[in-house]
Amino acid sequence: DKGPLMNIPIKSNQEAEIKIASLVDEIIVVKKNDYKANVSFQEQQINQIVYKLYGLSDEEIHDGVEKNNPPK
Repeated sequence: DKGPLMNIPIKSNQEAEIKIASLVDEIIVVKKNDYKANVSFQEQQINQIVYKLYGLSDEEIHDGVEKNNPPK
């Protein structure tokens, strides 16, 4: 059932889309050369673009990260 997914708001911003696409391309190239390569810097940049796009506060970001990555 994809019904709940249809309610997620999708933000559109051409500048953000271009930057994210560029970072994804960079990740693909790096991983093709070395699948163990660390791409956390690019991933963090993508996260920051998305956080800004949706206007998330530091608290909302922290709460979302903690909720999705509970302590082990």
